[in-house]
Amino acid sequence: GSICNWWADDGDDWYYFKDGKKYTGYGKDASGTKFFDNGKYASWWHDDGDDWYYFKDGEKYTGYGEDASGIKFFDNGKYASWWHDDGDDWYYFKDGEKFTGTAQDASGTHTFLNGKYNEDGYSDGQWYISGENKYLKDSDGNIRTGFVTDSDGNLYFASKFANGAIQKNFFAYYNGSGYIFGDDGIGVETDNPRSEFIKIIAPYVVSAVDGTGLFPSVAIAQACLETGFGSSTLGYPPVYNLFGIKAPSRAEEGSYVTVWTTEYYDGNKVDIKDKFKKFDNYTEAFRYYAGLFTRSKWLSEHYRYVLSARTPQEACRTLTGTYATDPNYKDKLLSIIDQYDLTEYDKEIYPNGEK
Repeated sequence: GSICNWWADDGDDWYYFKDGKKYTGYGKDASGTKFFDNGKYASWWHDDGDDWYYFKDGEKYTGYGEDASGIKFFDNGKYASWWHDDGDDWYYFKDGEKFTGTAQDASGTHTFLNGKYNEDGYSDGQWYISGENKYLKDSDGNIRTGFVTDSDGNLYFASKFANGAIQKNFFAYYNGSGYIFGDDGIGVETDNPRSEFIKIIAPYVVSAVDGTGLFPSVAIAQACLETGFGSSTLGYPPVYNLFGIKAPSRAEEGSYVTVWTTEYYDGNKVDIKDKFKKFDNYTEAFRYYAGLFTRSKWLSEHYRYVLSARTPQEACRTLTGTYATDPNYKDKLLSIIDQYDLTEYDKEIYPNGEK
């Protein structure tokens, strides 16, 4: 007889043959195009030459199936990772399972619980999660604030100004050490905290003040002085106020925070509570600072000598009594500028570091 190229019974069972051999790969029979494994319709994970897929009855499978990882929902041979109708209802899947957590779909970022929107949030052990925000709970289930550690010993900052939400992508001090908090909110200790703080903010400051007539060295020194080199909670998210910028007396609720601050009146040091402006991010804070000195006709006149200063030293002198009430403001700024060689940043805008 001829070499078999179809289904045939070899005496043990029926198999699909090609060139006389039990076939593995894509082939076509009376049911259409199928993927075969050793002469049978494939029904497991297989590499079809392009990628690995989960097959059932010779086709890339869509629906619930079970593999070595357990029961999963598949979409065209892959673990489903989007909205799918599982036959009962539409659910949001990730890696083949109804998703619980925070993820983004076509309408934005949402909190999901078992594949459904759950904007009220959900608990996951020590964590409470709502939308993009995470909150660390204590043993009684209360939301913690301040610098907090989880059960793995990771350090986080849970801002009281954000109802305890874990903050991300900023610099802060904790127990005398400087930490960089990344995308995951976990703080990593740095060996040179003050220099690290300057290194982080300097590029943003240079970009913001370029073309304004201001000196980057002075702006960086102000941020260092106003926040204690990043140690003030005013500079942490979600406030982002690096320059001690006050809020208007009639500022809308939620656009400011109220904290204790030190002012000088007639040479006398006085501690008062005052409103400080909140920003959406550090970039907005830098840009606001850069435009502050010309934000109105009155401010342009008030800061005219700051804007016309030809050297950082002159700018620091004119900021004393205008920007800050501290009579030693100039000396404090110049000390920071000298100690950290900040005039090098001025040369990125002014060739000789002076106008």
